[in-house]
This record gives sequence, structure tokens and C-alpha cells, in this order.
Amino acid sequence: MYIAHFLIEHAFYIFVTASVIPAFLWMWEFKEELKINNFWQVAAFLICIYGIGIISTYGIAELENAIIGEDWANRRGWSVFVTMPLFYILLAKFTGRDLKTTSDILGIQVMLIYGFGRAACIFQGCCPGKFIPGTQYRWPLIFIELAFIAVFVVVQGAKAYRRQFDGKAYPTFLIVYGVFRLLLELFRDIEILPSYYGLFIGCIVFIILGAVWLLILYKKQQGGKI
Repeated sequence: MYIAHFLIEHAFYIFVTASVIPAFLWMWEFKEELKINNFWQVAAFLICIYGIGIISTYGIAELENAIIGEDWANRRGWSVFVTMPLFYILLAKFTGRDLKTTSDILGIQVMLIYGFGRAACIFQGCCPGKFIPGTQYRWPLIFIELAFIAVFVVVQGAKAYRRQFDGKAYPTFLIVYGVFRLLLELFRDIEILPSYYGLFIGCIVFIILGAVWLLILYKKQQGGKI
């Protein structure tokens, strides 16, 4: 019983840790494109990705608490999607890597890791859906969200696997996921006003960031510089 309770209580950390395996295999597949020569470089990439994710998640959560207040703070991992683009840009700029390729490869990886983290909600019983009208069953929101992420990862991952890099995978995900979560939360069994407000800000940031990123890519294509 103690072990089961421990696993459920720490499901998020267990699932995110487990995501290291597919994350490593994904990066190793693209070692030439990412200019990776050995195992330790992959480890360094992963440490940066997970480190930035954890620091940004908890750091921005504390900032939200201080500015907005605990009742209105988002307290979610959406900050990962905000801080990662900066990491990609700096990585490509200072290491001579192609920004489009780096964005597509690592962007899909972040979606995968995030999906593992969201899967933990199944075991922790959080984020329940409202009851479906006329039934005693709830909307399976976590499964719907996981299906959405899985489809996006498979479609964009297949494109990347064929080496069709255009830099649009990640910004497109930001826009589509932002809109998707705004709609999905309307079926969540929560007090909509305080909880939805925090998520609303995060999703709007997703959409704006993704739109700006796509606009920059379009401008570069028009100018002949990609």
C-alpha cells in the first residue's frame, strides 16, 4: 500500500523521468542534424531541457503567486512552452545550428515530455471533467488531451523523421494547443473564473508567441533568408 501510495503521489516526477528514454532516443536519431558526436552531448541537451523546464515552471508559478495571488495563479507547466523558444534561439545562434531544424526536432521532444507529464494526472485524479449531461460519467479530458498531443507528435514526428524541416512544427503546436486548451477547459469540473483566468493568460501567450514565430519564418522566406 505504501509503495502504491508513493507512486501515485509522485506520479508526475516518475512519468517525466521516464520520458528521458524516448527523449534520448529521439535526439540520438537526429545527432547529425543537431551536431551531436557522443552520448555526453545528448545528456547535456537533456539536462538543459529538463532543467529549464523545472526552473521556469516553479519560478513563474512563484511569480504568479506574488503578482496575481494564489487564488488566481495558473500553477501549471505552460511556462515551459514560453521559455523553450528562447533556449532554441540562443542554442542555434551560439553553436551554429540551424534554427528551423533545431526547433522542429527539440520542439517535438518537448511536446512528448509534456505529454508524459500530463499522463500523470490519470493516476493522481486531478483535472476531472464535468459530468456528461444525462449520465453519471465525466468527460475524459485527460485522455482527450493526451490523444491530441499524441496525434500532433506522430504527425510532426513523421515529418521530421523524413527530414522535412521547415521550423513550423513548434509554433504551429503553440497556436493549436493554445486554442485547444481554451476550449477543453470549459468542460473541466472546476471553478471556472479563478482557474480559467490563469490558464487563459498562458494560452494567449502560446497563441501570440506561435503567431509571431510563424510570421518571422514567413518574412525570412519572402526575403530569401531561411
